Amino acid sequence: TSLSTVISQIVVMVLNGWAGKDIIGKIIFSPKVYKNLFSSFLGCLGIVGVCLICKMFFRSLLEKTIIAIIVSIFIYVVILVLCKNEITIKLVQKLKSFI
Repeated sequence: TSLSTVISQIVVMVLNGWAGKDIIGKIIFSPKVYKNLFSSFLGCLGIVGVCLICKMFFRSLLEKTIIAIIVSIFIYVVILVLCKNEITIKLVQKLKSFI
């Protein structure tokens, strides 16, 4: 399920961060990186919420999947922009200049 994927990705992220802290140290564990990771974590919680809501309101597996994917993408991007995730803001600026 999507919840198990989210949990496994969080575990992998934490383990990789812990294993690499001696190697990269100050770069990875800077406040800016923590802010970006926190906003990504909030986005993941948004995705979990969307999936749980879709599970409650839709019976068809196909409907649940399609709607959960579309709404999750939208919610994730909105959360990242609202949290002023540096990577997302740069991407949005590049898209604006492209258009």
